[in-house]
Amino acid sequence: MARAIMSVFGQQSPAVELRTVPPKGATADKSAAPRDAEHEKAGVAGAVCTKLGKTLVLKGDLWADEEVLLLGRIEGTLECSEPLTVDLGGSVIGDVRGRDITIKGTVLGNIRGSESVVIAPGGTVTGDIVAPRVTIVEGAHVNGTVRMTSADCDAVNAAAGDRNGVVLGDVAVEKLLGLLNSGSRN
Repeated sequence: MARAIMSVFGQQSPAVELRTVPPKGATADKSAAPRDAEHEKAGVAGAVCTKLGKTLVLKGDLWADEEVLLLGRIEGTLECSEPLTVDLGGSVIGDVRGRDITIKGTVLGNIRGSESVVIAPGGTVTGDIVAPRVTIVEGAHVNGTVRMTSADCDAVNAAAGDRNGVVLGDVAVEKLLGLLNSGSRN
């Protein structure tokens, strides 16, 4: 089994164990925890999934560069560059940021997805959701605002350091310039 022990302030803690699951088709140690069927179907060749168990309680920020399935509780910011699922019984008290985010559990904080956010049946979010694609399935609960944005516009705004500005596409700029030019002739 691939084994990583979480380190807090440079001290290793055997109380928290992160299990990584080898990619599909790879020969794995028989003691490694298998992916659940849903993650196996959606899995990408070569991907690794870290499963944070239901008894896990983490107070602090967590960042991952691999797929994460959260069954426990995190009190702090959770950021993931790969698909992230807060499963049934899982909860985050803090902000969640990631590429593709699926919420089946509870999030008390803001969610920002760079590609998509899905709130599944039974999922509960108390906070704002920002992503280019947002899906709220019947049976999900959301108390906050939902803003669907273009990932390209967000990248340009972030690079410019302007979080409150607006990025217009070429067609919109041409229309705006046309309106301004016609207004200045009158």
